[in-house]
Amino acid sequence: LVASSTGKTATLGSLATMKEEEGQTEIRRENLQRLVEVTGRFEGVDLGSGIAAVQKAVEGMNLPNSITMSRIFSVPVLIWMLSPVFPFRGHGEQEIAASIVFILASITDGLDGYLARRWKQVTTIGTLLDPIADKMLVSAALISLVQVRALPGWMAVLIIGREFAVSGLRSIAATEGYTIKASDLGKTKMFCQVVAISVMLL
Repeated sequence: LVASSTGKTATLGSLATMKEEEGQTEIRRENLQRLVEVTGRFEGVDLGSGIAAVQKAVEGMNLPNSITMSRIFSVPVLIWMLSPVFPFRGHGEQEIAASIVFILASITDGLDGYLARRWKQVTTIGTLLDPIADKMLVSAALISLVQVRALPGWMAVLIIGREFAVSGLRSIAATEGYTIKASDLGKTKMFCQVVAISVMLL
C-alpha cells in the first residue's frame, strides 16, 4: 500500500511538472508571436535615424531651449490659477498671481530668442518649440478668460484661429522651401496681446 501510494504521488508530481512545462512553453510561444508582430510593424523603419534624432533633440536642450520649455510648463500653472479650484480667491490674489505668471512667461518669449542668437545656440528644436509655446500660452489665457466670462468667446476664437492660420501658412511655405520669419509687426502684435491679456487678468 505504501509503495502504491508513493507511486501515485510520483505520477501526480510528474503530471504537474509536465503541465507546468506546457504552460511555460505556451507563454514562450505567445511572447515569440508578439515579438514577430512588433518586428513586422517596424519592418522597413530606420530605427537608427530615430534614435539619432532623439539624441540630437536631447543635446539641443541648452539654456534658451530650457527657457522655452519653462514657458510651456507655465501653461498648466496659469490654467490652475484661473480655475475655481485655486485656493486663494475672493480678494484679488487669484488675478494678481495669474497676471504675474503670465507676464513672466511672456518675458521669456523674447529672452530665449535673444540668448539663442547672442550665444549662437539656435537649434531646430528651439525653432520648433518657440512658436508652439507662444500659442499655448496665449490660447490658455484666452480660454481661461472665456471660462470666467471676462472675454467673449467669439473674440478668443478669432485670435486663436488667426494664430493657427499663420502656423499653417508657415508650414506650407516650409514644405516649399521658404522660411517666413517673424516681422516687427508680428512682434508688436504679440506685445499688444500680452498687455491686453494682462490688463484683462487684473
